[in-house]
Amino acid sequence: MYIRTTTLGTNLSMLNYIKSGESRYYELALQASSGSKLSKPSDNPAAAKSVLNMNVQLTQLQSYLDNMSTAQSELDVLDDTLSSLTDSIEKANNFALQAANGTYSPSDLATLKSQIDQITENVVDLANTKYNGNYIFAGTSTTTEPYSIVRNAAGAITSIDYNGTPSTGDYERHVTISDGTTATINTTGDKVFGSYNLGTGDNTGLLGNLVTLSNALATNDSAAISASITNFETNSNAALAARTKFAAVTQRFELTTNSINTTKMQLTSYKSDLEDVDLAQVLTELSAQKTALEATMSLTAQMLNGTSLLDYIR
Repeated sequence: MYIRTTTLGTNLSMLNYIKSGESRYYELALQASSGSKLSKPSDNPAAAKSVLNMNVQLTQLQSYLDNMSTAQSELDVLDDTLSSLTDSIEKANNFALQAANGTYSPSDLATLKSQIDQITENVVDLANTKYNGNYIFAGTSTTTEPYSIVRNAAGAITSIDYNGTPSTGDYERHVTISDGTTATINTTGDKVFGSYNLGTGDNTGLLGNLVTLSNALATNDSAAISASITNFETNSNAALAARTKFAAVTQRFELTTNSINTTKMQLTSYKSDLEDVDLAQVLTELSAQKTALEATMSLTAQMLNGTSLLDYIR
């Protein structure tokens, strides 16, 4: 018993087969040219969703790395500034020790006073250090110059005022370094440098000590000169405490950066498994698909060209 197949049915079947083969061929060709298994979400909806989620995670992780990189650059400037500040304190302390021996003439003391005044100017410059357009010792008032010097008609300093956010206020600036985690990247000028005010007698920190020493050298006040030496030790400890605090922040950045980079590598590897093609395998399959398609098209052409009336009257 023969099962008859109509010419139309055979032709449609062969054409559908060709169409399916062409579709697979072009799919493989696209994968070979793009290097991706996922030309469109419908290729693999589950994998496409996972890749999109990982892209979001990778973008977020990179933003944390960028935050830390920018913040670390500022911390490097801060540390360099505090290092210079420590050098200035050491120089001022040495001048105070020289003056305290009681053998210096008024002319010698005047020379030392000039040196202390120069150090004071330099310290104010350090306190007004900027990074990326912002004053780093002004608390959250980063566009306000932290310190200004006021002088009388004779040129003597009457005040060195701190104009930034006070250390008793909400002065901290933070950067986000991971989900729900931030780090403080600044301190305030009044905490590190202090201030001086002749009128109110509000003399604090290094600046208060420097101007007081300068005035003591002008009047040969031995008691005040000796007191400044003890105060310089306190000033130095304040600078050291700030450097130590932000060295710990730097170390935290390094550990967090290493952790994030490890996570990024893992996500990128997993994403590659879902998204990237094995090019050698795809090219092999593409070649095989091309051969099969060409053979099918050749056979179909022969069948169509070889059909006669006898095929219908068996």
